[in-house]
Amino acid sequence: MKYILLFLVNSLFCFDLMAQEMLTAFERSDGKKTTHYADGIAMYKSLAKRSSNLQIEEKGVTDFGLPLHLVTYQNQAYQGEIHTFLILNAIHPGEPAGAEASLMFIRDVVTGKQTVPDNIRLAIVPFYNIGGMHNRYTAVRFNQDGPEDVGFRGNAKNLDLNRDFIKMDSKNAFAFVEIFQSLDPDLFLDTHTTNGSDFQHVMTLLATQKDKLGYELSNLMQEQMIPDIYKAMEVAGYPPVPYVNAFGTAPQEGFNGFLDLPRYSSGYAALFQTPGIVSEAHSLKTFPERVNASYELIRIMTEWIGNNGTELHKTRLQDRKTIREASSLALNWKQDKSQADTLNFLGFESFELVCDITGMKTIGYDRSKPKTYRTPFYDHFIPTQKRDKPQYYIISKAWDEVVKRLKQNKVEMMELESDSLMSVVAYKIKDYTTAKVPFEGHFKHAEIQLEAYETEVQLYAGDYLIPTDQDNVRYLMEALEPDAPDSFFSWNFFDTILQQKEYFSIYKMIEKLPSILEANPDIKAALERKKKEDEDFEQNAYAQMYFVYERSRAKEKSHLRYPVFFIK
Repeated sequence: MKYILLFLVNSLFCFDLMAQEMLTAFERSDGKKTTHYADGIAMYKSLAKRSSNLQIEEKGVTDFGLPLHLVTYQNQAYQGEIHTFLILNAIHPGEPAGAEASLMFIRDVVTGKQTVPDNIRLAIVPFYNIGGMHNRYTAVRFNQDGPEDVGFRGNAKNLDLNRDFIKMDSKNAFAFVEIFQSLDPDLFLDTHTTNGSDFQHVMTLLATQKDKLGYELSNLMQEQMIPDIYKAMEVAGYPPVPYVNAFGTAPQEGFNGFLDLPRYSSGYAALFQTPGIVSEAHSLKTFPERVNASYELIRIMTEWIGNNGTELHKTRLQDRKTIREASSLALNWKQDKSQADTLNFLGFESFELVCDITGMKTIGYDRSKPKTYRTPFYDHFIPTQKRDKPQYYIISKAWDEVVKRLKQNKVEMMELESDSLMSVVAYKIKDYTTAKVPFEGHFKHAEIQLEAYETEVQLYAGDYLIPTDQDNVRYLMEALEPDAPDSFFSWNFFDTILQQKEYFSIYKMIEKLPSILEANPDIKAALERKKKEDEDFEQNAYAQMYFVYERSRAKEKSHLRYPVFFIK
């Protein structure tokens, strides 16, 4: 009997230890703490030992030197069609609700408290910004109600990784793109915590911009996916609202939709016809509220794709075919202020809040006076820029940083087998503006003006011919058309063409000027017109010489010539 009692005591003790091991830092601390990187990875590995359906893999390396991990849960015995739901956590480690909720959800799946539909591969990047995870603070996000300490927004290179998806300055981005392209997810979730105004909602959601996404996916998202998720979240006790983007005004006065350009996670995913949601749990709600709302969102989205994965995947393939066959694609959009939807916004009565010390005025909120507002939501965007799709792009192997990014995104490319003189269409960069301060390590270009012209270029064996008749064509055009808002040109990948390398000697120009003008009457006529129209120019001898030089055969062809060519 003594041995039986001892066995039972030991069993209960071991069971208690096992139960404690299965709890997250959040649960063990009554919602005051969040899981650190090493502990989280260790717990995922421990869970993987308990279930053959759960795998954890290393995928590339990050700027911090540690690998990125991919956690997948899939019923290995299921033989039918599989649809992938990808979750990305801790882009901003100071916003850890989604990372905590993902760990708890997988734990509950492994222990049988939750289920993942048999037709779903649930894929999770548990901690994306590993450098930021290790850079812990207790007060860096003082506008956030818990947890006690959090990671930092910048990564090991102080990059905001949620501005890095198309330019790929970080090793993290290269690792993520490898994951994304290999999985080709049907649905995507990126978990965050919001800042700003106060209101009753615990969860706000930023869906892929519907007009930018376009085509049948946009209809499916607007008419089915978003309404279903909103309704289920409301039933779960967390009625959501679109991301509150009010810019210092009372939200009930209306707020704007968000144009998720390809620099952002959901904007990047949309280039490959993957609709997504960026969850923004409300920072002024308690950490337990934010974690629980994130947990419910993960559960609901998992169930939704389980029920609708076949239709969603079919629609993605249909849109890919439509885009592949389109003669032109939109490259940029602007908000249409003439249209607004109306939301039931659960807010508080607002008042003018004045700082006694500085005199600063802003909007304050009275939490004792909840109020439902009918709020305008300006979420309609119209294309401002379209471009005819060429048959091919051409890029020299010399631009290896661009080529490396295209290859990582599985762009189909053909290497030229021999040197060739080819007739192409080229762009001249006529004008552009450059930011005066750096943005994510770049002095970004904007307001880019182009002039297209036909020419011949000498190409060499190993240069790349890129067909646009491929599924990745939308990514290709938004990356390579120089005036697209997040093009590689706008992100400074081709800045060396903006600097002139050769000039003229004045004494030789004096000698050659008469013969140049005699051989080029059009240049001579243009020079005379310019002198008559511009008094300062007429008095500036060097400007006149440069005017002629710039239009002569002596001027280098590479200056301001965009080095990606195309064939119509």
